[in-house]
Amino acid sequence: MNQPKAFGSFMLRGGHAFRTSAYIQWGRSQESLGAVLMLNPGSAGFAANNPELREKLTRFGAAMGRLQTDPTMNQLIRIIEKIYKDRSSIEGRLYIYNLFNLQETNSDAAVSEFEALVDDGRLMLNESLISADELRRHPGF
Repeated sequence: MNQPKAFGSFMLRGGHAFRTSAYIQWGRSQESLGAVLMLNPGSAGFAANNPELREKLTRFGAAMGRLQTDPTMNQLIRIIEKIYKDRSSIEGRLYIYNLFNLQETNSDAAVSEFEALVDDGRLMLNESLISADELRRHPGF
């Protein structure tokens, strides 16, 4: 069976974690299955079986690799697998974009913290926004 895997990149900044990219991969193809635009990253972090990535993030302030999926990613997986009746035929990536990259599971807290970072000048309001051109590279946009 074609089991999906999630991948992403993170950076640390000002004591906060930011997930700067994420996608869910089925098979080996890099073709886009589509994209979703979410508010902010949830709880998905590096896979538990890869502590080197957490260490790299702490030590260097940035890392990328395999993620442990969170409930939102699991729901996205179920949606894609419902669209494709034959799971073994799914090949490609579902890209996950966020309005802002600050990782926080509680959306109210995420918005408050994001606003505070912008107000303090530690973060630019538009620095994590995805461009319209980037979104147009995916089917359905």
